[in-house]
Amino acid sequence: NNEDFPTIPKLEGEKTLILNAKELIRGIKGVWYSSAQSSMKPELSSVYVYSEDDTAVFVATDSFRLAEKKIKIKNAKDISSILIPVKNVSDILRVLEGCSGDVDVSISKNQISFNYEGVYLTSRVVDGVFPDYRQIIPKDYKTNITLLKQDLIGALKIATIFSDKFNKLTIKAHPSEKLFELSTRNADVGENSNRLEAVTEGEDVDINFNYKYITDCFQSVESDSVSLEFNGLTRPLIIRGVNDKSFMYLVMPINK
Repeated sequence: NNEDFPTIPKLEGEKTLILNAKELIRGIKGVWYSSAQSSMKPELSSVYVYSEDDTAVFVATDSFRLAEKKIKIKNAKDISSILIPVKNVSDILRVLEGCSGDVDVSISKNQISFNYEGVYLTSRVVDGVFPDYRQIIPKDYKTNITLLKQDLIGALKIATIFSDKFNKLTIKAHPSEKLFELSTRNADVGENSNRLEAVTEGEDVDINFNYKYITDCFQSVESDSVSLEFNGLTRPLIIRGVNDKSFMYLVMPINK
């Protein structure tokens, strides 16, 4: 009985564009894990999407880390700046993940909808302003570490066994000694220190991070090697895939 189901409202003042479903999914999946889980600041518990020439830019942050993924996509210039609630993103991914072609995306002031071969999904958009994150991204670095992604992932898996309740991971680098080291310590379990083969340049580093925040980003790094860029004790770490300008990940350090 049609009366048992609410009518899906047509978006008022909508703008419709056609986007490639796989590229759209790639952009959202590249960042959504960095959104805040709390709804106290709705603009942070969202995925921010905007256009930059022929590129769609996807961004998410919980104020401790930030992920940015850029996807060259047809009709990207027509994308309005929008904030999609992260609690709705899992539904969007679930519906669109099986799509192989184009999806009709309609955007209005209060809602966004996705239409693919008769499947229609709508979500409200957040009425808020995403922080101007570009001003906190360092334009240069004092220390750069380059190493194989799988080597770093393997070392982090071991480090997690010995981490404390704050997930504290200490990263040390001494470029003059060609040293790059990860260490964790737990009073009940013990401690672990792991030296990795890496190309190191710049100043010495001895900084603490939440290992979970670092581990999360590797699902978005498509390169075999990663670059870690440091700018001092209180400045964020920047992680990028080597020769991949489409993804950038920022992690704030934690106090000792």
